[in-house]
Amino acid sequence: MECREARLMVSHVLDGSADTAKLEDFLWHIENCSSCREELMYGLNLQQALDSLDENVDYELESSEASFHKLIQRIKTRIFLYDRYRRFKWMIYTCGFWALVFAVVMQMMHWHSMGFLFF
Repeated sequence: MECREARLMVSHVLDGSADTAKLEDFLWHIENCSSCREELMYGLNLQQALDSLDENVDYELESSEASFHKLIQRIKTRIFLYDRYRRFKWMIYTCGFWALVFAVVMQMMHWHSMGFLFF
């Protein structure tokens, strides 16, 4: 992922609407590109400051590093769950396929025993 793509994704990552399939590339880029990481932290700070205005509480800039690590952890968790979902989905598809093959073979054996198939 290039810096341009990562910077376009920052707002989507912050509001939770980012495409999960692209999050792994985004996370790798953020961990390796200091300017994009700073932009993400700036966006996170801005979001927290705006949220604190709604809640009428004082915003502490010192907590931004902890908030950044929480955001990264949420991204990693989302990637992990998405990967598990994909694996589970393919496992279900595979089981369904083999169940269908088994049913067809059993039906053909039944027809053969009844004398409908001659092979």
